[in-house]
Amino acid sequence: MLIFIFDVIFWVIFVYGFLSLAQDIFYEITYHKVNHDMKIFIFAKNLENRLDEFIEQFRNLKKGTVNKNVTLIDLTKTDNFDLIDKKLKSEEINWKFINSVEGENLIMNQFKLQ
Repeated sequence: MLIFIFDVIFWVIFVYGFLSLAQDIFYEITYHKVNHDMKIFIFAKNLENRLDEFIEQFRNLKKGTVNKNVTLIDLTKTDNFDLIDKKLKSEEINWKFINSVEGENLIMNQFKLQ
C-alpha cells in the first residue's frame, strides 16, 4: 500500500513537471515569433537622486518583457547627465538618455503633435 502511494505521488509530480516544461517551451517558441517593435519613453525628474532604485525596478520589469528601445527623457536640467548616462550604458538594456529639449523634439516628431 505504501509503495502504491509513492508511485502515485511520483507520477503526479512527473506529469506536472512535464506539462510545466511543455508550457515553457511553447511560450518560448511563440514569444520569439512575435516581432516586437516597441518603443518605451520614460519621463524622469530628479532621477539622479534615486537612479539605483530606478535601474533595479526597471531590471525587474525587463524580466517579463523585451525592451529594445528605451528612451529616458530628463525633465529637469539639474541632473548630472554624464553620471546617469554612464550608469545606464553599463546595463543590458538599449538605453537612450536625452535632455528635455531633445525629448520635446523627439515626442513632437514621434507622435506628430505639431
